[in-house]
Amino acid sequence: MVNITTVKTKPYTDQKPGTSGLRKRVTVFQQNQHYAENFIQSIISVIDPAERQTATLVVGGDGRFFMKDAIQLIVQIAAANGTWINLCIVLQINHLVIGHNGIMSTPAVSCVIRKMKAVGGIILTASHNPGGPSGDFGIKYNISSGELYEHMCYLLILFLSLVVGPYIKKIVCEELGSPANSAVNCVPQEDFGGHHPDPNLTYAADLVNTMKSGDYDFGAAFDGDGVSCNMFFWEILCSFKSSHVFVSRDFN
Repeated sequence: MVNITTVKTKPYTDQKPGTSGLRKRVTVFQQNQHYAENFIQSIISVIDPAERQTATLVVGGDGRFFMKDAIQLIVQIAAANGTWINLCIVLQINHLVIGHNGIMSTPAVSCVIRKMKAVGGIILTASHNPGGPSGDFGIKYNISSGELYEHMCYLLILFLSLVVGPYIKKIVCEELGSPANSAVNCVPQEDFGGHHPDPNLTYAADLVNTMKSGDYDFGAAFDGDGVSCNMFFWEILCSFKSSHVFVSRDFN
């Protein structure tokens, strides 16, 4: 019988994850009581309580200082949240799958999440930031699609009621799991639904203006027969303060 200990803690106001999860100096994790535990628990709390008894969670990192300590915390907190623990030689802890000696690259974690249909994965890395006791440490969470939580790429693809619509609807929405409203004007029509079949800045102005709202990271508009595509990137639009920054691709 496993005894579960309830640990009292306090919230920290500096744990909002950035584009690569939570990254701080190692000393921040070491010197602030339950700092890592709070963030780990917040990740597990994202998982539906009804799924925790059966959910698979992948864990791995780049081997930097403090990684082994963090893995021990993840195992303990996962157990306390109802993840059954059975240690075994193949390093699969029943519903926790941990890389050998904790080592696993970020692409590998993403691959294993999808391969095992895991609920997600905790990645312990600070990427290109320096390591060691005086370096940086980071924790990030990838969701079941393998993507980074809180930094999924939101797509908006405009088809002008032309031929490419059904293809992208099938691939982007049905196969890759993007929301149904990611693809607009997907049904081919004889008069193109009143739209002009040239997806330039003039005729795809609605897409450009929608991109400026910041709700989407990437936008694309296709022409009549699918040989040309104009792509718009939110970060570039922001950086240059102009709707005239885009990439045009001709597939002829």
